[in-house]
Amino acid sequence: MLSILKKYFNFSEKINPDEISFRPATTEDFDLTFALKKEGAKRYIDKIWGWDEAEQIQFHVREFIIEDIEIILHKNDVVGMLDIDNQEDKFFVKGFYLTKKYQSKGIGAFVLRTLQTKGITQGKFVELEVFKKNPRAFRFYKRLGFNVIDKSESHFRLKSNQ
Repeated sequence: MLSILKKYFNFSEKINPDEISFRPATTEDFDLTFALKKEGAKRYIDKIWGWDEAEQIQFHVREFIIEDIEIILHKNDVVGMLDIDNQEDKFFVKGFYLTKKYQSKGIGAFVLRTLQTKGITQGKFVELEVFKKNPRAFRFYKRLGFNVIDKSESHFRLKSNQ
C-alpha cells in the first residue's frame, strides 16, 4: 500500500547526507557535465530561446572550467554537478544540476546548505540564477533562504541571506 501511495503522490525517500560526496571534475567529465546540463536545462532553454544542440555544445566548451566543477556522488553513483565561480565576496553558482532520479531526495538542500555554511566561514554569500520558467527550482531556493536581488527577461538572480 505504501509503495502505491508513493507512486501516486510522487513521494520520494530522502537520502542520508553522509552518503553524499564530491569529486573534482576532470577533462574526461566534459560529456557527463554536458549531459547533466542538458537533462536539467534543455526544457527551459527550449521554452525561452529554443535548443540548438551545436550552439549549446559550443557554449559548454567555453564554460567548461574543470577547476570550478564538482561532481556530486551518492555512494559511487553520479547524481549531479555543481559549477561555482569562487569570487572574492561570493560563491556564484554557474550551474547546479541533479539527475531527475535523485531530485527531491534532500541532496540539493544538503549541497546548497553546505555551500552556504562554507560561505559563512569565508565571509561570502551564495548567489545564483534560476530560469523564470522553472517555478519549482525558484520555490526550492526561496525555502533555503535565497531572495531575489535582480531579474532579467529569462532569469531571477538570487542571493542567500546568510
